[in-house]
Amino acid sequence: MSPFFLHLHHTFRLPRLDLRSLAGEAIGQYNGRMTEELDDVTGLADILRRDRYANLFFINDLDEFGSDHIHVYRIDGLYALNYRGEGLCLYQEGSYDLAEALDFLSRQTFSTLMGPAGTIEPFFDFFPGSRIMVRPMLGLEKSGFVPFLAGYETRILTVKDDFLSMFELWDGIEEFRCTNPPFPQRLSMASSYVDRPGIRFFGTFTGKSLVSTAGLSAIANRSAMVVGVATRKEREGRGYASHTLSVLLEHAFSELALNYVCLWHSNGRAYNVYRRLGFRKVGTYASITVVPDGQS
Repeated sequence: MSPFFLHLHHTFRLPRLDLRSLAGEAIGQYNGRMTEELDDVTGLADILRRDRYANLFFINDLDEFGSDHIHVYRIDGLYALNYRGEGLCLYQEGSYDLAEALDFLSRQTFSTLMGPAGTIEPFFDFFPGSRIMVRPMLGLEKSGFVPFLAGYETRILTVKDDFLSMFELWDGIEEFRCTNPPFPQRLSMASSYVDRPGIRFFGTFTGKSLVSTAGLSAIANRSAMVVGVATRKEREGRGYASHTLSVLLEHAFSELALNYVCLWHSNGRAYNVYRRLGFRKVGTYASITVVPDGQS
């Protein structure tokens, strides 16, 4: 599973939108330039490293999966990565033609479109009824890390029951509820997390109860995404999130020898946790997720 989907925890497999109907006039003005699918992605990572935070999981997906499950396209001014027809990521290298990009999207299958906000925002009007999120991206260099340890019992999550407890904790948090895996998929997903390369999750416990989580995804190239930072509502305000994330980051920078990490956030209270540990804003990210009928 792509690090992108580990960040969202779950996404629906949906039929593509009929963008030719939604954007017919714009596409009608398209001048017919060719879109190129790249069989050889040599050198692409070097281009993407110009914005290493925004492109981290794109770079690390290519490193971990190659092009076996990822199709990479070059449109004039844009690169596009389509992971198994589920997530489509856009990255801008110059000015691009909106009509050309819409024509390309109309021929793709995906459930979520995402990328740096400046690249994705022009597409908002063409996805009515979809879930749109615009979130700051924060980054942390190893040298800027400020540990915060409160003496709680924290350990790495290693067995299926750990991950089932993690999903149950996320059920009680609004920001996670819409992307938490549904019950029929939880057993298989929890089992798959046990030995999956490229991810690590830590949890803080009171007795046998899991009260806080924090994880890493897209671990490659001495970098990773921070995901799944959460605390039970009744335990908020006691330093659990700061402590759990601090233990995770100690592991990331010492045991895994990472140089930097990044994350998205949409919670003002959580920002105080991240700032306390040394994170700083490095950009803004946007995503458009197609919502199935009957869901919001």
